[in-house]
Amino acid sequence: MTTTRIVQGDTEPIIAMVVDGVGGPVSGATITTRVQRLSDNFFFDWADDTFKVFGSVGSPDQALTEFTNQAAIYRLDTATHDEGLDTGAITNVTADDIYIATFDVTAPVGAVGPGPIEIKVDQWVKDTRDAAIAAHFLGCVHINVNSGTAGTDPEVNGAPGLPVDTLADALTISAARNTREFVIENGVLTLTAALNEWFTTLRDESEVQFAGFSVNGSEFCGGILKGVMTGSVTIRRSSLEDVSGLLGHVSESGIEGEIVLASGETSFDACFSHVPGMSVWTLKFVAGATCNIRAYSGGIQIEDMTDPANTLSVEFVAGKPIIDSSCTAGVIEIRGVGEPLVDNSGPGCAVDTSGYINGQVVRDAMKLAPAAGAPTAGSIDAHLDTLIAGVVLTGAAVTAIWDEDVTGREASPDTAARIQDMQNKIMRGRIRTNPTLNRLELYDPVDDTALLTWPLTDFGGLGILNAVGAPFDRAKAEET
Repeated sequence: MTTTRIVQGDTEPIIAMVVDGVGGPVSGATITTRVQRLSDNFFFDWADDTFKVFGSVGSPDQALTEFTNQAAIYRLDTATHDEGLDTGAITNVTADDIYIATFDVTAPVGAVGPGPIEIKVDQWVKDTRDAAIAAHFLGCVHINVNSGTAGTDPEVNGAPGLPVDTLADALTISAARNTREFVIENGVLTLTAALNEWFTTLRDESEVQFAGFSVNGSEFCGGILKGVMTGSVTIRRSSLEDVSGLLGHVSESGIEGEIVLASGETSFDACFSHVPGMSVWTLKFVAGATCNIRAYSGGIQIEDMTDPANTLSVEFVAGKPIIDSSCTAGVIEIRGVGEPLVDNSGPGCAVDTSGYINGQVVRDAMKLAPAAGAPTAGSIDAHLDTLIAGVVLTGAAVTAIWDEDVTGREASPDTAARIQDMQNKIMRGRIRTNPTLNRLELYDPVDDTALLTWPLTDFGGLGILNAVGAPFDRAKAEET
């Protein structure tokens, strides 16, 4: 069976050759054609160009005409169907159908015509055309709210060079092109219908206002996103400003204003604050909402955790966390590095900061004072915190400590010379503790020899180790 493919509205030539029993051409034969539609098994009525149930067809067979200059070659040629089957003349067309044309030779006896012809209408040809159009559109429908053009021709409008200006036109074109991808080139696009399972790319300062519509299963990349939304989304490299009903996954995006979560799990990955200066954006919870924030940089204020099921994990790269007094239930876990936590939460909200480090925590860890903050009486002097912790000080730092204790005090020439010699050694030396010999050592970093030593059991008179500030009255140093 021969197969041809055409677009609806075109004319397909119906041509047949009649031969005798040994294959010789037969001129002057009587040959007719009959056309059946496969989608419903209706037959074509040549009287009114309509496909019908066979029993109601008035003229199912159409005679073919022999070419005047080609013996034994016959064709369909009527007033309506000029030189073939005109699919544009069919009154009850069905989309993407298949027609089967058969032939019947009634005279002369023994003559035969060709086998059936299969005519595929809008199949493969249409797909090829659609592929070409899709390539022209780069697989997307383009929207420019500021300078687009109205129109719904799927082969013209919505292309990169001729974007449409409304969502309604874009949806019409998308349906015709069977695509679910938009590019918003410029302007503020306010949704007027749901956009479920769409992919939308926003350029530069273009913006989408959700306006309360569902965007479930959709993905947004770039631009600014605002307003009330429903459904779960994926957002990448965008800016979120005052979004309510947020649910899903957000990555590599800036955040500002007030973000209100929806019930369910929302995650932020490698996001950052878009708020300059000392201000922060606000993350608000509702019943059933949970949130994970990973690799986040910037300030954040957490509010309205009132459901015991509310949970939040925040991992700061450099953070400024604030917990509002409206947080009275749930669990908050804060990790990473940042400024000291401002915790105004109520007693029902559990806050864990065991994995969080800030300046005060580091400062407290470097002191032997019993309480946080400045050293209290009886603790190691603030100048020597790092020294006692085992951190090596340079000679210049130790000399500054020395000068602080001896400045303005008189000494004999011998004592002055002794002090000058000690200062010279301090300037070129390094200080360390020697737990084996229970002493403090000033050593030469070149050959690792001890220049000065002080017993750690006697802090009484040596100013640089005097924890209570006793006057400098003798030198405990033992020169070696």
